Amino acid sequence: MNLYLNMNDEFFLEFVSQVEKEKTFLVVNNSIQKKIKNKEYYIFLENDFFNLEYLESKTQKLDIYLSEAEILSYSDVESMFYQIIDRLSYISISNQIQRDIFLLNLLFWNNFLIVNKIKKIFINNSPHFGWDNIVYEIAKKNNIKVSYIERTFIKNSVILNHDYKKMYKVPSDYLENNNLSELKKYPIIDKLYEESVWSKASKDINSRVINKKKSFIKNIVLFILRNINLYILFSKNPPSAIYLNPSLRNKPFYLVFKNFLETNKTEKLKQYYESLCVHYESKKKYIYFALHFQPERTTMPLGGVFANQLYALKILSESMPDDWIIYVKEHPRQFDKTMLLLKHKHYRSINFYDSLKKISKVQILSIEENNNTLIKNANLTASISGSTVWEGLLQGVPGLVFGNPWYSPCNSCFIIKSSSDIINIFNKYKLLSSERVLTDLYKFIIFMEKDFIISSNSYGYAQKSDIKIDEQLNNLVNAYLKEN
Repeated sequence: MNLYLNMNDEFFLEFVSQVEKEKTFLVVNNSIQKKIKNKEYYIFLENDFFNLEYLESKTQKLDIYLSEAEILSYSDVESMFYQIIDRLSYISISNQIQRDIFLLNLLFWNNFLIVNKIKKIFINNSPHFGWDNIVYEIAKKNNIKVSYIERTFIKNSVILNHDYKKMYKVPSDYLENNNLSELKKYPIIDKLYEESVWSKASKDINSRVINKKKSFIKNIVLFILRNINLYILFSKNPPSAIYLNPSLRNKPFYLVFKNFLETNKTEKLKQYYESLCVHYESKKKYIYFALHFQPERTTMPLGGVFANQLYALKILSESMPDDWIIYVKEHPRQFDKTMLLLKHKHYRSINFYDSLKKISKVQILSIEENNNTLIKNANLTASISGSTVWEGLLQGVPGLVFGNPWYSPCNSCFIIKSSSDIINIFNKYKLLSSERVLTDLYKFIIFMEKDFIISSNSYGYAQKSDIKIDEQLNNLVNAYLKEN
């Protein structure tokens, strides 16, 4: 039997119905559960895996118990689990409860996967809710095949990935006799510069935050409508930000009020951040480091230890030449007051920005500085696994990543795991001409072309595409069945 995780919209329910002809297991959210008609599915609710009472009932009697040594072998995912669940507990919970939830999930899923002889696991995205990271790690240890969808910045294209901790590099001799002009003739190169629905959606949100200049009356009206909508939303389904705070699940008015308080806190934090900003000077030698919006999967789990972006900046600062600086810009969405703010609570503070300011060679820029200008004039770009490095590669600027994004196989994208990695890059920096970077990028995209699937990783994005939803679904189904 197989297991499908986070099948949380109609697109993926239809996907499962087409790839599975036997009984199978699904993990879904509350709202999608009501739409499932197929009685061949065994259904789990994702928020139950944060419920101690539920987990205790499921682990009362197990066929397989883990030894102390086996439990300790999962220490890496345990550490990541504690980082991730901050986004799911608006009111912080004790370390003891966190440990209990981790252990019970570990025991339940280890027993479940082995006893039910699960052969394959499919996830609609890289695991990033904590409990699914546990499932992923158990599967890897037991040689159970895991497939998940990875979004790319290529228009309408996703890939099926299997291990977010491992990335290869394009072979150095690949198309070695082709120069830049010859590589440009490959049809796939044209798609590099077409905007994907994901990129467009992200840029639209950023632009809204930066350029939000509405009249006082309009802001009041929008504020009232937003909070009415939140009240309705919280009344129907608890937000993920309180999955670990069950006492708040039936208190929609309280949650709306708390979200309002977070809105005020966010505005004050934005003002404090802007007070630390310096004037941008394009002539300086600089690395442009764009902070990630947090909490998101691009840092947890894809960043590993570098989910702590301050640590990434510290080793970068200490390992680069003294005549360089790091321009750092906050992600605009970190100050977006129109979205649900409950899950942001633990990820930015005045202390965070004070610590950022103290890092040697770091200079903080306003969120209103033009991103394209900062990338175009940079000597290097840096990110954990975000779009800034990709956008730099498109302009012939080499980049550093501290995680494993889908584009990291490009040979002008350097994966950083230690200070020595940074030092080595600066030793050969003079070789990284714009032409060299674009050559590496074009080789990468040609090398990857066979893996691109014209599809999506959600119903919402599938709707925004210029490709019909049925066609996207068929492409994903065929790609999955082909490799399984």
